[in-house]
Amino acid sequence: MSTEATEEAQEASIAAVKQILDTTLPKELHDKFNSLFDQAYELFDFDLESDEEEEVEEVEEDEEERAEKVLTKRHQLENILESRAAALCTRIEEEVSVHPIFAKTVQSSMLRWSLLTVVCEKTYQSTSCHDTIKFLIEANPHALFWRWDEYEPKDVIHSIAKSHGVLLPWIAERYPWVFEHKSCRKAPPHLELVRKYANGQCVASVVRRFYELYPQGLLQQDKLMRGGFPLQYSLKGWEECDADLFIWMAQQAPAAMAHKENSGTTVLHSACMSLSSSVDPDVIVPINLCTENMVRICRFLVSERPGLVRTKGRGGRGLPVHYLGRRCNRILVQEVLLLLLKEFPQSIEVKASGFLPKLSNVPFIQEVAPLVKQESEVQQEQEWLLPAAANFLACTRSLDFAKVGEVFESWVTQRTSVVLKSIQEQIGEIRLSFQGDDVDSSDDEEDGEEDEQAWLSEEDGSENEENNESEYSSDENEENNESE
Repeated sequence: MSTEATEEAQEASIAAVKQILDTTLPKELHDKFNSLFDQAYELFDFDLESDEEEEVEEVEEDEEERAEKVLTKRHQLENILESRAAALCTRIEEEVSVHPIFAKTVQSSMLRWSLLTVVCEKTYQSTSCHDTIKFLIEANPHALFWRWDEYEPKDVIHSIAKSHGVLLPWIAERYPWVFEHKSCRKAPPHLELVRKYANGQCVASVVRRFYELYPQGLLQQDKLMRGGFPLQYSLKGWEECDADLFIWMAQQAPAAMAHKENSGTTVLHSACMSLSSSVDPDVIVPINLCTENMVRICRFLVSERPGLVRTKGRGGRGLPVHYLGRRCNRILVQEVLLLLLKEFPQSIEVKASGFLPKLSNVPFIQEVAPLVKQESEVQQEQEWLLPAAANFLACTRSLDFAKVGEVFESWVTQRTSVVLKSIQEQIGEIRLSFQGDDVDSSDDEEDGEEDEQAWLSEEDGSENEENNESEYSSDENEENNESE
């Protein structure tokens, strides 16, 4: 059966399960349904009486006491919520089991919300009612696609993805057809799951479990936002992506690594941006994305898709290495920067817009670039000389001149190893001399604003001439060919 035929069959199946307005129910059932609905709607409508604030001098003991009171109140709220949620779950299961029609009923005066909708919406990011949500889905899985908001139409499956994403693997395991629905293919709800993970609101194991059950989702993207595949979303948050998860996702869907966004940037651009991102010391928990984990991701991308190192973003966004130029004081940035320079030494001649540094003017790069080039030349020489020396040794042995061959092989090995060791020591000393704390680069960024605007204006003309769809296809093919 074709995709269109499958979608039509799904639409027909969902349409067959019609919504029932609560106003059409007999009075007794109408009152029971609305009583259930109101109980779910008001689940969070409670608060503890706040203590009167006492005006006392701010001392360390008072702060500790205040923090302890806040923690105590939070525990009390959680206990009350758990108790109310348990009572609600029990009542919903009992009533819906007796009156299955409630699973198909919608509240006429509340945007046509169903019981499933109200439980999902009013228990935002709370796990208290997950069993109830599962029960209601089992009672009527087609309710996952019921829409309600006339101003911002959305359905329940997208609401679950936003507020209860941990349930998506459970849905994928029992109702895999849900994610093949036209609504989900147009705006895949599982992308919201990856967004939550990237912002620290979901664990890696949940994301991996979902894509193990629904692997085709790794090659789905939001057709409205064109924000890329799940692989791209995993690097677009406040938390670093686990390297094991990223590598696993990339290995399952290699084409996602070659994807270019509308800006022309790739996942390697995103990884380099994370490495060079600033750390705000004023926030409660400073976020540091410059970690060994991110370095591992960069190394994997360069080894699997070396063409990404040469991929330049549009609008003056430059190469991935351009985003590392302002943070050459960081050990991990230095490590990745050297890796990218070795792969593409000519990158220092590539221009970027004013908000990115000119690589040839960066002191650290000025000093290490000649050494990196020399190191690459010696390694290439080594790759040629070592096999030649081995062949020469084999020939001299057959002619009773083995000593000559051994001397030549020893000379090749010693020469290249000594030179490489010397170069690496020099690079190590340079790296050490530049290491230190970050320096505020806001002044440099202000100086480059005019150049940035000029670049963007210049690039806009060429961008408008391109068609987005053909552009994505050709970019991906070009990247695949380059990698091969």
